Amino acid sequence: MHCGSCRVIKMLSSKEKKELHVMRILSNTPDITQRDLSQKLDISLGAVNYVVSSIHDKNYIRVKQFKNIRNRLANRYSLTRKGRLEKRKLLKKLIENKKGEYSILNMEINALTNEYYTDEPKQEED
Repeated sequence: MHCGSCRVIKMLSSKEKKELHVMRILSNTPDITQRDLSQKLDISLGAVNYVVSSIHDKNYIRVKQFKNIRNRLANRYSLTRKGRLEKRKLLKKLIENKKGEYSILNMEINALTNEYYTDEPKQEED
């Protein structure tokens, strides 16, 4: 359904969605492993590594190595200022997407509700 007064919804690309999901998780769980991130996002470990490398190459995240409680090397992730700005930009875009989807769903619900109440079966005369 499209209306003349509707604005165009700028959809997030698949890559932007993955980057945003990863940045959101890393900002809340800086010590998460890529394996745990993979399970949480339900994507392959290779895909997680690709996204993490991509956002690192863009200077959206900083990676510091440390020794964990099992005395193994692990990574701690933090968003850079540039990363926080990008995350906010993508969040704004996602919010606009969701508002657009909500608006379209609301119009469909109103149209269906209207049809339901105006298309009542008439009583047959005996």
